[in-house]
Amino acid sequence: MKKFFLIFSGIIIVFFIMVISYYVIMASNSVEVVDNYLEFQKVVDSQIDSYGYSLDNPLVIIDPYDMNLLSAMIVFQTDDYVSPSVIVKGQNNDDIVYSYPKSRIHHLPIYCLYADYDNKVVIRVNDVVKEIIIKTDSIDFDNSILDSFSDDNLRITTSIDNRLVIYDRFKNIRGYFKVKFSGNPVCLKNGHYIVSSYQLNNNGSYMGIVEVDLLGKVYNQFIVPSGYYGLSFYDDNTNYLYVLSDKLLVIDMQTWEIIKDYDIDKLDYQYIKYDYSLNKIYLGTDEKTVVVDLNGTSEVTDDINYLENTNYLVLDRNITLDEYRLLNYKVYGTLDKTVDSKNIALLSYRKTDSYYNKFGIELYKESDRLIIKSKESIGNGYIILDKFLDKHTYSLNEYQTVINSTSLSGKYSIYIKIDNIIYKTDYYVIF
Repeated sequence: MKKFFLIFSGIIIVFFIMVISYYVIMASNSVEVVDNYLEFQKVVDSQIDSYGYSLDNPLVIIDPYDMNLLSAMIVFQTDDYVSPSVIVKGQNNDDIVYSYPKSRIHHLPIYCLYADYDNKVVIRVNDVVKEIIIKTDSIDFDNSILDSFSDDNLRITTSIDNRLVIYDRFKNIRGYFKVKFSGNPVCLKNGHYIVSSYQLNNNGSYMGIVEVDLLGKVYNQFIVPSGYYGLSFYDDNTNYLYVLSDKLLVIDMQTWEIIKDYDIDKLDYQYIKYDYSLNKIYLGTDEKTVVVDLNGTSEVTDDINYLENTNYLVLDRNITLDEYRLLNYKVYGTLDKTVDSKNIALLSYRKTDSYYNKFGIELYKESDRLIIKSKESIGNGYIILDKFLDKHTYSLNEYQTVINSTSLSGKYSIYIKIDNIIYKTDYYVIF
C-alpha cells in the first residue's frame, strides 16, 4: 500500500511539474487580431438612427460601411408613407435616378458619386424637393486602363486590381471598393451582387463568396468547402447560383445550401456561360471548353465560340431599389480542417535570432483562421501550435500559410521550425 502511495504521489508530482513548466514557458503575447469587416458592419448598423432627422434636415453618411468610397446613405423620417426618388446629377447630362419603396423611415443608399467632387443630389418626396451637396475624396486611380463604351449606362467590374469598380462612358470612376473583392461579379434578382471574399486559402483559391450591395454592405457569406475559383453564374428563374470550385456547385440562394455538384476537369478556367435552351454550362480556357450538361453529362470540346470575355456588368442609370433594412449578415458553410503534418518534438528550441528574422514572419488572426506571412520564401518550414496535451504541426507554404480553427480550441503557444531549427515566437493564439 505504501509503495502504491509513493508511485501515485510521484505521478502527481511529475504531472504537477509538467503543468507548471508548461505555463512557465507559455508564450506571453497574443497575435494581432485583425478586425473582421463583417463585425464592423454590425456596429455601423446599430448606430444608424433616423430619429430626429427630416427631409429638410437629413442625416448624410458618406461611405457608411467604410467600403465604397463613392457612396453615401441619406437617412430621415416622414409622417406619412411616401416613396422618395433621388437624382444624382451627372456632369454630362447623364443623371442617375433612384426610386425607393414607400416607408416612413428612410435609409436611402446613394452610389455612383463622382470622386473629388461636390456631388449635387436632389431628393423628391411628393412635391417637396431637397437639394444636398455631397463632397467626396479623391481616388488614386489610372482611368486610362478602362475599356471604352458608347451607351449612357455604367459598367461594374472586378477585373481591375481585384476591386469592385464602377465607371461611366467618360471613364469617370463612380464606385471604388477598398476591400479586394474579386471574381466575376454576378447580379442577383434582389439587386445585390455575388463576388469572392477577399480571404485566400493555401491553394490560392478564395475562401468563399459574399452577397454585397453597392454601398459595400455584406448580407451573406458562404464558405465554399474546397475554395472558390472566381467564376459563378446565376439563374434567376430557379434562384440557383452555379459556383466553380474543384467541382461545379449548385447553391440554392433561398437556403444557401449546396443542393448538387458536377464533376469537371480541373483546368484554369477563365470564362463561364449558360445556355438556357440546351441547359448546359460552358467553362472555358483560351484553348478548350468543358461543357457541363445540367441533365447529368459532361464533355470536352475545342469549340470556344460559346464563350465571350465579358468581365463586367451593365448598371442601368434608372435604378429601382428595394426597401433598405439594417440586417446583420449570416455566414453559411464551414471551414475545412487544415491537415496536420508530421509530429515535431519540442525538446529544444531557441529564441528568434537574425536568421529567423530575415524571413520577416508576420502572424495574425482573422476570424477563425491563423495567417502566417513571410517576406522571404520559406522552403522547409513548419509551424507548431502547442497547448497542454494538444499539439498540432503544419507545413509552411513559401509566403503565406492559412490554418483554419476547425478541430482547434483554446490557447496555443506558437513555435516555428525553419531548416531543422525550432524557434519559440513568444506569441500565442486563442481559438
